[in-house]
Amino acid sequence: MDWSFIQKFAPMYVEAGLLTVTIGVFGIVLSVAIGLVCALVKYYRIPVARQIVAAYIELSRNTPLIVQLFFLYFGLPKAGILLSSEACGVIGLAFLAGLTAYPKFSAMWKKIPLLIAGLAVAYAFGTVWFMISTGTGLIPSLMLCVVPYIPFDLAKLALTLGLSSLVRSRLGKRVKV
Repeated sequence: MDWSFIQKFAPMYVEAGLLTVTIGVFGIVLSVAIGLVCALVKYYRIPVARQIVAAYIELSRNTPLIVQLFFLYFGLPKAGILLSSEACGVIGLAFLAGLTAYPKFSAMWKKIPLLIAGLAVAYAFGTVWFMISTGTGLIPSLMLCVVPYIPFDLAKLALTLGLSSLVRSRLGKRVKV
């Protein structure tokens, strides 16, 4: 076996793998944001925005992903909007996956405030404990104990919401059978 070929092209595969993971992560984060916004618009029944969300849902359901990607990559430059291929991939993934994130958020919208309230209580207890044990003030304690963890805790909340519906549906099917 000729290993020189693998040694020559392995760095390109590693770079391509990292790019794929990066596009996937950004696309998923953006799709969760799109799904959350759509759920909020539907939940609060904002008149004009509801029609925009309905048009988005119909457009993303009724056009194949390859058509959406071709429009982003080839159609937008004709209109004077230039995007990199990576940006087209992220936007295309987010546009399609936002549609799948929307029903999960709309079904669980009532549970989100309870989860956030529980997280706020945990932050409050942890911050007070840190202030008492170290003698630091409120602002430095918040900067050390709360702010760095907010993005990860929000990601955990989103993951919890998504997995809880999946687990509940699987358990419900087993119990009913």
